[in-house]
Amino acid sequence: MSADPLSPFALLVARTARDLGENAYGVTIRARLCRMQNHSVSLGAVYVALWELEERDVLRGQEEEGGPERSGRPKRYYYPGPRYPEEVPE
Repeated sequence: MSADPLSPFALLVARTARDLGENAYGVTIRARLCRMQNHSVSLGAVYVALWELEERDVLRGQEEEGGPERSGRPKRYYYPGPRYPEEVPE
């Protein structure tokens, strides 16, 4: 385990990404968090947590091609990484 534990918000983001499965990307993670918390959550805060989680191998990100609705821009999906079980208690 890392020297510094994950913040409560990062843990919430990691669990939400896991729960969303193949539909876990920044916008859907934020939308689920907003519904769960019953208030607005900054997309920037979500991405900061995602970057930290990816850096620590708790989540892994994978870019996939974007469709015509995104003008071909890729979308980054998140999945549990190799350190998810030890970093994110159930």
